[in-house]
Amino acid sequence: MKVYINETFCLECMDASSILTSSGFILIITGIALIFIAFIKLLLRPEKPGEAHSGGAVFIGPFPIIFGTDRKIIETLLIACIIIYLVVIVCMLAFGFLKFKVV
Repeated sequence: MKVYINETFCLECMDASSILTSSGFILIITGIALIFIAFIKLLLRPEKPGEAHSGGAVFIGPFPIIFGTDRKIIETLLIACIIIYLVVIVCMLAFGFLKFKVV
């Protein structure tokens, strides 16, 4: 089976759903690995009493809600949210406007 994207790009033996499933699986594994690496980094860092910096971001639709205890963390999360938002827009445009034709 061949999948043609825009009449020029062809993927052998993969249909559109398996491509999206594979990329979703890769993103989940990457997220779990990042959480594991952050946890190990937290354990290996020497403790400093009285210093705790934290923050987070929540997407509600296209709007991020960013919170944190430090200006540097908030700026880092803002940059991360912008990058995530751009990646989502690019994926939506790529998979929304490209028509998959399975032969």
